[in-house]
Amino acid sequence: MLCKDCLIIETQSTTPKLITAHPKSEETMIKEHDRIVLLKDLPEDGLQAGDVGTVVHIHRQGEAFEVEFMTLDGGTVAVVTLLSPQIRAVSKRDITHVRELAVS
Repeated sequence: MLCKDCLIIETQSTTPKLITAHPKSEETMIKEHDRIVLLKDLPEDGLQAGDVGTVVHIHRQGEAFEVEFMTLDGGTVAVVTLLSPQIRAVSKRDITHVRELAVS
């Protein structure tokens, strides 16, 4: 899981002192238009863990994301708001997999 800020605090003294702070790594920060992987099934939206979507909006500095899931021919399946623990960035080792949507 990603942290908002990574802090190192000296606690040996009676007054804690901030030693260093740095933001999320640029490699793992999810940005608009990035592809993401869904981590949990969302049956009410016809989505399954492993489905790949595209971030179309970021809420509250990455606490939540508006994500569009599409068929390979460009049809929108769902646009959903997801919390950061429900998704992850795609990695260099991921491979796209095809499944057919259930008929509704």
